[in-house]
Amino acid sequence: MPLGDPAGKVAVVTGAASGIGRALVDHAAALGMQVVACDVAASALTGFDDAVVTHAADVADADEVEALAVAVFQRFGAVHLLCNNAGVFQAGRAWEATDEEWRWAFDVNVFGIINGIRSFVPRMLDGGDDGHVVNTASVAGFVAAPLNGPYTASKTAALSVTECLAHDLQSVNARIGASVLTPSAIRTGIARTDVVRPDEMAAESELASGVRDIL
Repeated sequence: MPLGDPAGKVAVVTGAASGIGRALVDHAAALGMQVVACDVAASALTGFDDAVVTHAADVADADEVEALAVAVFQRFGAVHLLCNNAGVFQAGRAWEATDEEWRWAFDVNVFGIINGIRSFVPRMLDGGDDGHVVNTASVAGFVAAPLNGPYTASKTAALSVTECLAHDLQSVNARIGASVLTPSAIRTGIARTDVVRPDEMAAESELASGVRDIL
């Protein structure tokens, strides 16, 4: 659902320290939104506009996402745009990837979205404002490729979660919409996300501009 004039409205972006997430933060801030930038890599949450608030959290941890939601609503009283953008890349043949590798991909790429939905959407519904949820999946969710089993399966699940969310919101006549970003090859650091593991390309700014119709 379009938000009308975005100036002064509140956006929350996960996976905000780099790549698509940082571009989303910069784009929303340029439109005059109050932005909360969240990332598991706390030390990388630097260099934003002074109006951007930062918050470190692991989206795979439901308690940390709930704490993020509590902090945001206590500070701003509302959220109008939720971008569940955090994601990781896990390659591997389907029969070679370990349990830990499969779970890591799903914990971040799927449950990271689910945790965001569960902590933010009820509060957004209670607020009664127009709003929108944007989940980041991938073109890999539509077209599988070899050596990408955990990543591809998790992004397919992210697509389905978003579609279910959209139908659920429509079923209660919510003033909140849901969309999914499905980038292909974007110049980001997702292929190097092993650094946050527990224990011809487009620029990410071009994708960020794709949320303009929502705003």
